[in-house]
Amino acid sequence: MLRSDYQASSKLRLIAAIRQDEYNVPSDKYISYQLLSTYKLETDTVLRAGINRAHRSPFIVERYVDIDIIDPNFPEFQSVFLGDKEMDLTTINTIELGFRHQFSFNNWMDIEVFHNQIEDFVSPVNTGIIFEAPSIIITNQYQVSPTKAEQIGITVDWRYEALNWDLNTFFTIQKTKITDQFTNLSAPLTLKDTNDNATPTTYGGFNANWHPNSMWSFNSNLYFMQDHEIKLKKTRGSSQDFQNWFTLNLKMTHHSSKLVDVHLALKNLSNRTQSQYYRSDKIDPILLLGIDMRFSD
Repeated sequence: MLRSDYQASSKLRLIAAIRQDEYNVPSDKYISYQLLSTYKLETDTVLRAGINRAHRSPFIVERYVDIDIIDPNFPEFQSVFLGDKEMDLTTINTIELGFRHQFSFNNWMDIEVFHNQIEDFVSPVNTGIIFEAPSIIITNQYQVSPTKAEQIGITVDWRYEALNWDLNTFFTIQKTKITDQFTNLSAPLTLKDTNDNATPTTYGGFNANWHPNSMWSFNSNLYFMQDHEIKLKKTRGSSQDFQNWFTLNLKMTHHSSKLVDVHLALKNLSNRTQSQYYRSDKIDPILLLGIDMRFSD
């Protein structure tokens, strides 16, 4: 890996980094890079830009899997899953443009526009069915699909800090488009373009801290996510609709002395009636009581 940091002038800074990765499989070498630049427009305003390329490291299942699965209830059906050591790695390319303005010493805002593109997704594809009496053998081969995901969005982050309190609020608006999405996992793949509803269009929240005196401190944070729906192409009728939801966490700390802190926290307060992630367990609210003890300064 090589990295260079060049201060071209009092206003312009350039950062460049490059890395080459060599894996056992695939045999190809992969290069990741990052080009960053900041420009101080005024003493209180900074512009920045970045171009990045990275890849996901190889996953052992996709490369080495070679298994036969037989359902004991239907022993005549046999599913074979095969990996491919030489598949290309999933790659993401990112472009970011940012703007930061400091309104005062303790009050500033960040705005960032971003564009991501991901390609070379890997999926197990049904490549054929063989009848070998009394068995029916279904072959599933892991392979790179032509599917690409393109995301564009904007994030606004505002922060205010005072002597005994600080507030940070943020939100992101984005849109994701899928090109050459497969409608099923059987060869030959049938492809279509779609606007992906599995990614929420809006996400945001805030963090707030208040220290009224040396004995007490209070913290709260809230996260909000717009409704979205996840559907699995392979599983019949398998989908989950996530309605607009928020999660709130509260924490109170009493600084009993220089050596002892007592915490009371209430986490996972939410309007959710289901899990946060696809087919995962629902996270219930939880009340926590804790003590931090230090035996010396």
